[in-house]
Amino acid sequence: MKSGDIDQHFIKDAIHNELVLIVPKDHSSSIKSFQDVEHIKGKVALGTPESVPAGTYGKEIFTKLNIWDQVKKKRILCTARMYGRF
Repeated sequence: MKSGDIDQHFIKDAIHNELVLIVPKDHSSSIKSFQDVEHIKGKVALGTPESVPAGTYGKEIFTKLNIWDQVKKKRILCTARMYGRF
């Protein structure tokens, strides 16, 4: 295929990556955003930044929010196979 072979009008995204924050439904805290993670008293499950893409993205957002140092003290590092086993 060469550039220009496909009409750009017909190209649609089928999937995309989106980083989400998951909080237990019965959790009574006021965690509504990534910034709020700085104030939780419990642990944070986070993918291992060196080996799991979600961990890399998580570290990136917490670094941009200037709260990575606080979050990494509360984190439980996970591999892709570990999610859902807590």
